[in-house]
This record gives sequence, C-alpha cells and structure tokens, in this order.
Amino acid sequence: VIIIVDVISNGGTKRQAMAALKSTFGVETAGILVAVNRVRRRDRASLEGLRLEALVDLADLVNFMQQRNVPQAEALRNFYEEGKDD
Repeated sequence: VIIIVDVISNGGTKRQAMAALKSTFGVETAGILVAVNRVRRRDRASLEGLRLEALVDLADLVNFMQQRNVPQAEALRNFYEEGKDD
C-alpha cells in the first residue's frame, strides 16, 4: 500500500493512517507519496522513519521563487528556516 496525499506537515496523521491500515487490514505501508512537503527545517526529525517521497518541498519552492525574484520568496524562506540550528 502506498499512501498518496497533497501535503505533509509533521507526519502525524500519516502515521495514524499507517497504523489504522495495519490494525484493520493487516497491511504494511510501503511508503508515502506527497505533492508538497511543507515541513520546516527544524521539524524534519518528525519525518524520521517514514518512507516519504515528495514532488516538491519548501526549499525547492524558495529556490524557484528566488530565481524569479518573486517578492514572497523571503517570507517563505523565513517560514522554512524558522528555528533552524546555526
């Protein structure tokens, strides 16, 4: 079973879905395919243990926007970088 979702923030609901699939149907989840991984840098540890593939993540979006001089790029970068360890 592969779970396909639009966005992921911290993986909490995906872990719940995986547990429900296992307890209800006895199946293991092979992985998660997500369109947008919007996990902030500081929260990446919350995804540990999940087999996750994203079409795009916040760092990709920031780079794309910066290359095109989109004014909101800085706000998105600040959101992504918030709480990072220096």
